[in-house]
Amino acid sequence: MKKHSATLLRMLMLYGGKTSSLLVAFIFLPLYGRVLGEEQFGAIVVIISLQALLVMLDLGMSTLASREAAITTKGSGSLLIIISSAEVILSVFYIGLVFLFFLIKLVFEVSSVSWSVIVFSALLFFFLALQNLYYTI
Repeated sequence: MKKHSATLLRMLMLYGGKTSSLLVAFIFLPLYGRVLGEEQFGAIVVIISLQALLVMLDLGMSTLASREAAITTKGSGSLLIIISSAEVILSVFYIGLVFLFFLIKLVFEVSSVSWSVIVFSALLFFFLALQNLYYTI
């Protein structure tokens, strides 16, 4: 009976987490829109949209790592190996992305975007993907 109530509690917590995201979308975002004004709210919406996009751009690492972590029975050492492997793959991907953006900037002579914007944007995207990885695991 105790196991059943623990499972029920976990299900309620999962349902509460999903419900809270809906509350943010339907209640707080319109309030932010009124309080902040169009320009500031637009910046927040762009950031939120980028974060949602980056959840998909983690190359499936969060899904794969969480599945592997769920079936791991060897202890925390193997979990650390899974996490570090996912970190390395994401790091290589985002370093490659930075080099790709640098090449595009050099080849097409894009002067409106500075080097620092490229680097810091890639760092932001990388850290958001890592955050999603850690949150999922």
